[in-house]
Amino acid sequence: MLVRNPPLDRLAMLVDYMKETASEFVIVDTGSDIETIQAMARWNKAPFGLPKITIIRAPWRDDFAAARNIGVDACTRKWTLILDPDELPSLPMVIDIRRVVTTNDQPEALGWLYFTRNFSAGILDPEQEFHWHVRLFRTGKGRFYRALDELVQLDGAPELDTRGTPRLPKAPKACYLIHSKSSDAIEQSQRLYERLSQTATI
Repeated sequence: MLVRNPPLDRLAMLVDYMKETASEFVIVDTGSDIETIQAMARWNKAPFGLPKITIIRAPWRDDFAAARNIGVDACTRKWTLILDPDELPSLPMVIDIRRVVTTNDQPEALGWLYFTRNFSAGILDPEQEFHWHVRLFRTGKGRFYRALDELVQLDGAPELDTRGTPRLPKAPKACYLIHSKSSDAIEQSQRLYERLSQTATI
C-alpha cells in the first residue's frame, strides 16, 4: 500500500478485511503526520490480531512507480497484492486471489489483471479498458515503471506486451476491485496529477 495521511477509518477496515487473505502488509508512507504513523504502528500490537505490518517511511519524489517499488522490494511472500486505502476487493476478488495463490493452476501466469469499478463522489464511472490493472503478481517478477499512470513490468517485459497473454491474463470480470473517491479526494488527486504531468515521463 502507498499512503500519505490516509483516511485511517477506511484503511483500518481494509487491513482488517484482508487479514484472512494477506499474511503480511507493507505500507509505504510518503509523508503522513506523526499521529497517523503512530496509529498504523499500533496495529502491530495486541489485541488487534493482525498479520505483520511493515511501515516504511519514504520521501515523496513525484514518482508513483518509484514509491511503489519501495514497497515491492520489502515484500517477502510468494505473491504481491497492490491495494490503496480508497479501495476494497469484492468478495469474488478475494476468493479468486486465494485460488491463484493456493492452486497455481496457471503456472505460466506471472501476474493477474483485475477490473476496477470506480465510484467518483458516489457516482459509478463508465467502464473503460484502462480500468483493468495489474493487482497481483509473483513477488520478484513485477516492477512498476512510469512516474505517473504507472504500469507493471513482468520479468522486465513492458505491460503493454504482456496484457492478455498467458503471462498476464484477466481475472473474471465479476472478481472486481471497488475504488471510491470523495469530491475532495478527487480534487486533490487532480491537482497532483496536473503538476506531475508537466514533468513526468509516461
